[in-house]
Amino acid sequence: MRHSAETIADRVVDGLFIQESTGENMHVPVKGIRGWISPFADSYANRVITTDTHCRSETIQAVMGFFSQRSAGVTWVVRQNEISSGLPQMLMEMGFKPGRYHKVAGMFLQTDTVRHTPDSEVYIRNVTRDDEEALLETIIAATKMSSIEHQRYLFRHGAAPGNSVRHLSYLAYVAGVSHPVGYGKSAYFSDHQTVMLNGAGVIEAFRCRGVYAQLLQHRMQAAIECGRKDFIIQSARDSSFPTCVRFGFQEVCEMEFYQWSPESASI
Repeated sequence: MRHSAETIADRVVDGLFIQESTGENMHVPVKGIRGWISPFADSYANRVITTDTHCRSETIQAVMGFFSQRSAGVTWVVRQNEISSGLPQMLMEMGFKPGRYHKVAGMFLQTDTVRHTPDSEVYIRNVTRDDEEALLETIIAATKMSSIEHQRYLFRHGAAPGNSVRHLSYLAYVAGVSHPVGYGKSAYFSDHQTVMLNGAGVIEAFRCRGVYAQLLQHRMQAAIECGRKDFIIQSARDSSFPTCVRFGFQEVCEMEFYQWSPESASI
């Protein structure tokens, strides 16, 4: 099935908001805004995006006021058409700063084959319930973002029965090391055949050894074996982007992430 670039771009953006209805998350009640606030204060744990054609400073102030009252930070996703409209400048003038993963490419690939490049030094395996703590510790070690309590919350609610998105996670190991050195996650949607490769990371000391490429390859192969062949990924330009291009992914949209917290505003 062929997809329009607009439809694919919409799915890439929607994929960033699959946590909206997770657990105790609450929708942000600001007109012209889509997003959620979680029980966690980390900017990484809360996210918004505009739904209006033009975002006004009053809307940004309302979002900041909402999160400030709850002593929580927020990440603002800026879409491609908003980057040139002046929204990034407006956000930064009001106290937002570029996020750690600031410039992101929304990418798409349709394929029923994956170039298989086995690596005897890297081993990938599926995560089970018994691996929960190992997975969470690996995510924190690889990304140095969020908290283990937040990651535990996401893992448990993501695996809850009745969830419209099925989440699968993987751990990566290298020869001679007993602990996992990387992780990868996939999201299978129930309302369409697209699989989102929604997060992967490698502990810094084990980067540039092909671990990320093996995680990407393994997740795609697992999805193809389940009959899926449409893949989307949100790829950080300064890290995973070149590897995704090498695997055949093509950019369909660009995004920028900006973060704000009440603590940073008081400095």
